Amino acid sequence: MIALAACIALLVRGLPPAPASQDPNPAQSAAPATPAPPVPNVVLIVIDTLRPDYLELHGAAWTAAPFLHELGRSAAVFDHAFSSSTWTAPSAASVMTGLYPTDHGVVDGMMAHRRKLREAGDVEVEPEKLVLNAIPERIETIAEAFQSAGYRTIARTANLNVDAPMGFAQGFRDFECRRSANASDLTRELLDGAASLSSMRPLFLYLHFNDTHEPYQRRAPWYKRDPDPERDTVARYVSEIRAVDDQIRRLHAALGWSRDTILLVCSDHGEEFNDHGGTGHRPTLYYELNHVLMMIAAPGVTARRVGANVSLVDVLPTLVDLAGLPASDSSGAHDGVSLRPLLFGVADEPPPASFVERPVFCHRGSRLDKNYWWGVGLGRYRLTQWGDQVTRLFDFAADPGEKENLALGFMVARRPEVKPVLDRMLATLAAFRAKGIPAAEATTEITLDDAALEHLRELGYGEK
Repeated sequence: MIALAACIALLVRGLPPAPASQDPNPAQSAAPATPAPPVPNVVLIVIDTLRPDYLELHGAAWTAAPFLHELGRSAAVFDHAFSSSTWTAPSAASVMTGLYPTDHGVVDGMMAHRRKLREAGDVEVEPEKLVLNAIPERIETIAEAFQSAGYRTIARTANLNVDAPMGFAQGFRDFECRRSANASDLTRELLDGAASLSSMRPLFLYLHFNDTHEPYQRRAPWYKRDPDPERDTVARYVSEIRAVDDQIRRLHAALGWSRDTILLVCSDHGEEFNDHGGTGHRPTLYYELNHVLMMIAAPGVTARRVGANVSLVDVLPTLVDLAGLPASDSSGAHDGVSLRPLLFGVADEPPPASFVERPVFCHRGSRLDKNYWWGVGLGRYRLTQWGDQVTRLFDFAADPGEKENLALGFMVARRPEVKPVLDRMLATLAAFRAKGIPAAEATTEITLDDAALEHLRELGYGEK
């Protein structure tokens, strides 16, 4: 029924409006109605491990992504977008489903699960044969929503945690995960088929670039060596950002994304460079890992900076809404909401109260963990908990580095205005935590060959 309704909607959208009454004098009829605008193509780009404060778009002092910076001059840029987790599989599953990990159930990545098996000393399980949770087939993915509406659905990913065995291919007519491919490789392939790709209307295209994930390559001509090892790591990371930005620029120009295209660019999580004593995206929910890029360029959307808290779970309902797809049977079950109210109207007007008062959540942990990390953002505050042992409250507007824990007793005593905020956020997060992580409804067995193991080690997921 969903597919039939989608087809009917597309046919109706292409028809001119019916006349209000019969005109007895055809020669004096009004001018023909303006043709309906073409059905928009939709492009969703996820840049793995990209923290937005390393872009000049979000205030970086260096040039990292000049094209995205320029694109931001005519797009909606979300200053406070947050991931649903701080590693790839759960965050990407939230993009695909509009659900938090508490609902889609994908919480484990490949190498993290393997490492947990070894830590648990489970000698009965071969670490190279993993049984992981996947996106359940009953959950409609973003690709299935667009496919039902008549879109040609194509995906190219370069991260093994976003692959068909874990359910990410649901709804894609053409899905390919290309291990170790960089942005240049994926772009070359797409541009080789540019003529056929441009003829596909309407098109839903999903790209998942992995360049900005470890190991950071020295990408010429943008990399400039720094004698300090920590700063040199950042220099390599920034050169990877620049390489991805350059490929997005090429695709945007060659495939005509400035015309009749809804383009959403986001990251799945951030990265730490000793902000809190560590590197990579270890199991925490600090701002540098939870804060993500999100920007939308679409017909009718004018340049604006959006200050409301939004989440990766909002990607699906927003793109479905902007493309004019009919509501599906599962649309009411999304944790995310359409961001349409934040995209149109006066650019500097305050966001609707429903967005100001809306909490956004995050989770980090494997089913093999004894404790999970849980988090909630509300207004200018973020509360995180590790099991029942650690609680942290930060005012990220005043303390973006999240160095001052306002949940400590002496801080609450010193700042009495924090007490009602803390109490409200504790209650809000407790209600979310009560949902728990569902049992593995859909599982997949994955065998990691030597090449896959080596690839995942290179990405920092295992023993070097």
